[in-house]
Amino acid sequence: MTIAISVMLSAFNALTLSPALAGLLLRPKPEEGTYKRRGPLGKFFDVFNRYWDRSTNGFVRWSLAVIHKGALVLVLLAGFGLGAFFFGSRLPSSFMPDEDQGYIYVSMQLPIAASMERTSAAAKQVEAVLANTPGVQYTTTVVGFNLLSFAHTSYNSFFFVTLKPWGERKGRAEQ
Repeated sequence: MTIAISVMLSAFNALTLSPALAGLLLRPKPEEGTYKRRGPLGKFFDVFNRYWDRSTNGFVRWSLAVIHKGALVLVLLAGFGLGAFFFGSRLPSSFMPDEDQGYIYVSMQLPIAASMERTSAAAKQVEAVLANTPGVQYTTTVVGFNLLSFAHTSYNSFFFVTLKPWGERKGRAEQ
């Protein structure tokens, strides 16, 4: 219902209000002195238009300066690039996380309202599978808690699985 109402309001705005507002804003500017806006809204638009014209002219001036000084801009770009490379290579690696931290999380969910005993028995089966998986060093199990939703339930459990270091891992093909 919410989406349907918002679509109707958006369609009404797009078909009625937006074209009318565009017609008012895009009306040709009258000659100086022939038309003066009145009231606080007119003063606001006069101030806004002056600011807008100044900003546009400033942007055009800066753009022309950058175009005319293209070589200087390229030198500055190369300097900033070299600076980024220099400081990036000097940054301690502790600030950049390793791709493989050596652990994974496993979540298990049984049917809703499963007992804690049933969840514990299923968790022991998962622990047995993980213990026989190559590359797994050890497993820590938490029964009755869902790490994904932080919910305390009798039908959830999760496992912290710590992997062996890369040099000690062996695939099934190597065994």
